[in-house]
Amino acid sequence: GFLRIEPAAELILGMGIWPPKENESGHSEALVKNWGRPVFTYLNEETNQFVLHDISSNGAQISILKEFVGRSDFALTSSSKLVLKLELWDPAHQLALPIWLMSRVQKASYDYQTGHLVLGIQFMAWAKPMEENPDVLRWVNLSGAEEVPPLGDWIIQRYLEVYREKSPSHALNDR
Repeated sequence: GFLRIEPAAELILGMGIWPPKENESGHSEALVKNWGRPVFTYLNEETNQFVLHDISSNGAQISILKEFVGRSDFALTSSSKLVLKLELWDPAHQLALPIWLMSRVQKASYDYQTGHLVLGIQFMAWAKPMEENPDVLRWVNLSGAEEVPPLGDWIIQRYLEVYREKSPSHALNDR
């Protein structure tokens, strides 16, 4: 029930995957510096350890490249949890949109042609850096039917941009 898109590579500024990290009180860690380095990274199409195939405001499909599967003790199977940080470009506002997503792996399988580990993930909570202190995250839990609002807005805008480009009326206006 959620709009799902394949984001253009130029709109992905970077991504990272971590195992979940809790603070002393058992809540998701709020201080960005305490997360350390991600287990898997995506810096651009040439420098990546995983790929984002598609995304909705409630989940995504990613693949860990075969060269990196098993290089970590971070086991990713169905029901595993992971944290995905997205750094997305918002062309409408000319700024980067950082979003942290606590996720549960709904489906994990190997693509036998490529050897990649394909993961279908559902978002359980989201956070974005606080404006007054970007080193602190404010986590918001989601129920199964909720979406990540800033991600949903970003997805709708990208969908509308593609729809306008392919629209016959848009082609007529360009003449």
